Amino acid sequence: MNTFDLKLMSPSRLTALFEPNLDTTLTPSQDGLVLRALKPSRDPSVKWHIRTMLTDAGIPGDKLNAAGIAALVFRVKSDRPGYFEVYCTAGDVRCATAYHCTGEEYMGGGQWEYVTCDLRGLGERWQGDIVDNFRVDWTGWCRTDDTMIIDSIYVFEDSAEAAAFAAAGNKDRVPFMPDVRIDPETPEKLPVKGFYVCLYEKQLASVTPNVLVRTDTLEEAVAVCEQNKVLGYRVADENGRLAYTPYTLLQCDILREGKYVTDYARENGFKYGDAPINPGIDNTAKLVSCDRLVCWVLYRLGFVRQPYASGVVVSAFPQWCRRQGFTLLTDYEALEPGDVMLVRPHRKGWPQHAFLFAGYADKPENDPDFPAQVADPEAPAGPAVPLMYAYRYDCGSDRRIQSVQPSQEKLFYDAYTPVELYRPVVTRENNVNWKRYLRSGGQ
Repeated sequence: MNTFDLKLMSPSRLTALFEPNLDTTLTPSQDGLVLRALKPSRDPSVKWHIRTMLTDAGIPGDKLNAAGIAALVFRVKSDRPGYFEVYCTAGDVRCATAYHCTGEEYMGGGQWEYVTCDLRGLGERWQGDIVDNFRVDWTGWCRTDDTMIIDSIYVFEDSAEAAAFAAAGNKDRVPFMPDVRIDPETPEKLPVKGFYVCLYEKQLASVTPNVLVRTDTLEEAVAVCEQNKVLGYRVADENGRLAYTPYTLLQCDILREGKYVTDYARENGFKYGDAPINPGIDNTAKLVSCDRLVCWVLYRLGFVRQPYASGVVVSAFPQWCRRQGFTLLTDYEALEPGDVMLVRPHRKGWPQHAFLFAGYADKPENDPDFPAQVADPEAPAGPAVPLMYAYRYDCGSDRRIQSVQPSQEKLFYDAYTPVELYRPVVTRENNVNWKRYLRSGGQ
């Protein structure tokens, strides 16, 4: 075992080894490295230059590989419970993707505890020499000013030894239930018996905007859910079991993440442009575009077999969708929320614009009239499509990025005739969260 006591490292050393994302600040302290949330977020994370840290500690190069490092244990303290994850880079894997992720829950309550990340448990995904740019996601959901302190990091050559070490450190750990309420003015604590119109059915103890409302009857909850279904809401009971979804679970999740990502881009001042790195992996460039939005949303749902550089570019989206086994659609009047829209054909036939369909809509009183791109005069003639209105999630321009989405507008403009439209489908091979969708029949 190799021990790295962050309390003993200088501030300059810590800030060289760890880099925050847009939602997290890092502060060296006498207790260790303090991670603080700048805003409510589902992506509070830091980049960790692990190879540099191990090399500087004198660990020989022949040990800096999957054979020499089996598990990591972190000594942490947080007021709230959460899920601690490490996204790994090793061998040919130079980006910290969700396909190379391992983690463990922690209880919170302001107590020191040990979380284990079993790298060897990743199997064939953990091989080769390790490289810098590990990513540490310190919780799955945080509020402004939520914190975690990382005191020490322990590196093990044996997974069983790591598990035993963490278990010994956690033997006096006390289960903790946070005092979180839908309305801070009420004395009720979650979970209270009833039905919850929510975005994340397994996180009913999270503060709004997760829970929109709690009702005593399912009928009341369904009525509220139907009014907000374009945002991805569903109904769960007090135990987090789904009681009603307006669409399939996958479709509800696509709508939820479409809203989350477009809000995130707007609130963080993203600009239109070609992101140098897939924004689902690293969005610190604060650039997004039509295609990057779609692949970012799908990445968050578990479709992580995507290019590291740039993500899935719009001209390559048809081939990527086919490789994932997505369903090609031909009936433009039978679309369903979450469908991937590839439109505006190039003269050589490939699409030049992409967005997520979020449901049919009535004609808006004030048509947003987003400036339409000019059709390629040499492009093949597209199919005749009727005039329809729809909700959409779309980051195809600065104006769209800066708008509150989903928008309500024409489904197809003159220049936006369909090229290919796809319905995402989950399989064991194409999605790391396949159990969520296949076991529930939720697609």
